[in-house]
Amino acid sequence: MRKFIVILLVGAGLASGITTSAEETTELKGAVLVISVKNLAGKFENEAKVTKWPATVGQDLINIPATKLTAPVYVANSPAGGAAVHFSAGSGLCIPGFSKQFLAGKSFTIFVRSIPQSQYFGFCGNASNGGAAVPRLFLTAGMFVYNELTNTVGASQDRYLNQESLFVYRYDAENKIMRMMLNGTVMNEKKNVAPVNNFAGDALAVPMQVGNKPQEGFLLDIVVFDRVLNDAEIKQTAKFIQQ
Repeated sequence: MRKFIVILLVGAGLASGITTSAEETTELKGAVLVISVKNLAGKFENEAKVTKWPATVGQDLINIPATKLTAPVYVANSPAGGAAVHFSAGSGLCIPGFSKQFLAGKSFTIFVRSIPQSQYFGFCGNASNGGAAVPRLFLTAGMFVYNELTNTVGASQDRYLNQESLFVYRYDAENKIMRMMLNGTVMNEKKNVAPVNNFAGDALAVPMQVGNKPQEGFLLDIVVFDRVLNDAEIKQTAKFIQQ
């Protein structure tokens, strides 16, 4: 019998348990990474430093002292009214090896729920400190960049700045198509984007650095699939993340 890793629901939150029953599935079936602010509720006091953000599925986001970045803080009341993790200038978390294992040369669909305070707030698939070089992987509020800067799709700041938003970054390695969505709307799509087998660095880091300065914002959720989700699956998963 074929088995799947799935997430169980408990009330309105995410359970920490994992089951392999194919009959018990959710919108997050097959995700290789699930990290949610819901996992921190009741475990962190307001303004407490988050040196490790436990994952429901996959590896934890961690603060690495060697990056010279401080840990972000848990806030009970973000600008959107709910809990979030606040990344100020000079703070950061990462998952070493993640982009090399799950993203480089492969298809993926990534969901990020955040409150950006900069168009560059988001994830970088390169160095552990959020620094970037070629080949690039930028997953920020304002842009999705794959390898060359000419491979860029994005959204205008008035649609997301200082607002809780859900970003979806989808890359189809087989058909060489990249797409970015914001709050259910396709912002842009680019074709003939060839896959690269390695990015400049192997980590998934937040936030990305621009001019050696980490960008600021609030993060609520990140969910990563190592495959292309169709439009119906994206809609279903987005609804689940935002509930």
